[in-house]
Amino acid sequence: MSKSTALIFILAFAILFRLERPRLSQVGVVVLIVTGLFMFTFQSTTFDLEGFILVLLASVITGVRWTTAQLAIQKEELGLSNPVDTVFHLQPVMILTLLPLAILVDGVHIGTSEVVFRASSFQELLWTSVIILTASVVAFGLGTSDISWSTTPPDLPSPLPGY
Repeated sequence: MSKSTALIFILAFAILFRLERPRLSQVGVVVLIVTGLFMFTFQSTTFDLEGFILVLLASVITGVRWTTAQLAIQKEELGLSNPVDTVFHLQPVMILTLLPLAILVDGVHIGTSEVVFRASSFQELLWTSVIILTASVVAFGLGTSDISWSTTPPDLPSPLPGY
């Protein structure tokens, strides 16, 4: 349910940074979507405060990311109208901001465990590498399509395919 708040933060930051004019119809659509997602997930799981805070923080960061990416794409002098160029320039910033959080939450041991990279045979290492490469290609495709959708109006419905 908390993940559905990302749309609220996207709209709020878009209005705050003057990317969108506040319209009652937009607010109504967002409220209907969030209400539907809330009703769909109501009482489906137990409450965990730490998880709730992390998901809410992720939703806020999603709103900031969408808004700043939209601002960067709209500036002609930056030359980021091509989705691949945008991904090329924005991903290092995203990695540098998420890596400390990932290390803090998961710890360094996950990257050095035998399950991930310290495989006992070449076959295991090769299979793990193929899985990671496949996930990377899918993530790149999702990122470029995400940015491609955000360059075409209307701006607000573009995060919906991410759900």
